[in-house]
Amino acid sequence: MQINTKFIPVEPDVYIVGGSIRDILMDREPIDFDITVKAPCEPLAHRIAARAGSRAVPVGKPGARIYRIKAGNLNFDVAPMYGNSIEADLERRDFTVNAMAWDIARARLIDPMNGQNDIRFRRIRMVSAKNLEDDPIRLLRAFRLGATLSFSIAAETKAAIQALSRHIQQAAGERIREEWLKLLSAGDTFFYIRGMDDTGLLPAIFPELAALKNCRQNGHHVFDAFSHTMCAFSHLEALVRQPEGFLPEQIQIFQAVPSDPVLLKFALLLHDIGKPVCRSIDAKGGIHFYRHESVGADMASAISRRLRLSNPDRAYMTFIIGNHLRPLLLFMEHQVQKLTRKAIVRFFTKSAPLAPDLLIHAIADARGKKADRPQSSFESFCRQLIRIYLGEYLPHAALPPLISGHDLIREFHLTPSPLFSELLSRVETERLAGRLQSREEALEWIKNFLLTISPLDNHSSFY
Repeated sequence: MQINTKFIPVEPDVYIVGGSIRDILMDREPIDFDITVKAPCEPLAHRIAARAGSRAVPVGKPGARIYRIKAGNLNFDVAPMYGNSIEADLERRDFTVNAMAWDIARARLIDPMNGQNDIRFRRIRMVSAKNLEDDPIRLLRAFRLGATLSFSIAAETKAAIQALSRHIQQAAGERIREEWLKLLSAGDTFFYIRGMDDTGLLPAIFPELAALKNCRQNGHHVFDAFSHTMCAFSHLEALVRQPEGFLPEQIQIFQAVPSDPVLLKFALLLHDIGKPVCRSIDAKGGIHFYRHESVGADMASAISRRLRLSNPDRAYMTFIIGNHLRPLLLFMEHQVQKLTRKAIVRFFTKSAPLAPDLLIHAIADARGKKADRPQSSFESFCRQLIRIYLGEYLPHAALPPLISGHDLIREFHLTPSPLFSELLSRVETERLAGRLQSREEALEWIKNFLLTISPLDNHSSFY
């Protein structure tokens, strides 16, 4: 086993520990190195920083402080050793695959928990249940590591997680967020999320999802709301994982679609959480979920705040969830031949740049309604809208507008007002819909439009 210790002094009682050792044993190239040394650790941190031409930055609270050094693309965290020996330190770690150390001075591997064997059998096994209880974020980390490494979770570890699942609520929201988003960033997470549900960890983190179980739906669904969500999630992962099978003729531009696969998967999991609250039954026994999308968006916003998501991430989540029915409404108009080019442009304009994300979400949502669902006319409709958005709308939207505010002032003696802004929006929509091609046509359109309105009319909103 070869480890590049270029920046680390060869001194007694200095050890590289944790995930970097695991990665090296798996023939992966680590960029993050955790180093432990008998206290105090600050002098070693400064020696490493000097070798790297960098500096050691203290991180954490007094009494639990570590030192972080950045050297090019490498990162080093230097921390004091727990206990009186490296073996005692490793006994306090989370999982056996992370409870290994490399002795810098003696150039030897220390593996008291037999983590190498667990790497060989590709499994996540706890060091002890007490260690999971001491830091409940490790309950979620088990599944995150499993997903990112494609490892199974050992049976006794699953049992311990099930017994301790409620303890996850003691973990800080931002720590849950970091582990959760890393889990979702793995290519195939459906199996692990189902495992989280089986152990009770998923409902402990997201009780809003637990409320979907046994929430019976209307005749368009064969599943309850929870099973539908899980089925739709598996379909979304397939779409995101193999984009070349989705829009093969536009594969190059498709690489940026969806714009954020991780958040789109998160939004899909939460897209129907408003249904239990909004469920109603009419006089004929019909089941309805009026306004569940807007209620669900509000609930997702609260979850986002609970997990300390950034404002842009929270906005993405609430937009997808709050608008996830819009593609279906467009399709219903299309079915009765009432969908206009202008309506499509308005949808793109209001949804940009997330229109493709919303449409991919809609396809997965539709696929999740039945156990065995072939490609439907709705899915074909959504695919066509994505093609139009990427191939026609975006190139046209990148062109300069036909007129500006100066034209309205100079040609029609208008001043900035709600009507002023509305005219510019209307002209832009007409241009994107292909009805206006030149500045002259735009000015003529405005002239005719102004003749049809009353000065007292309220035109403050186009939509």
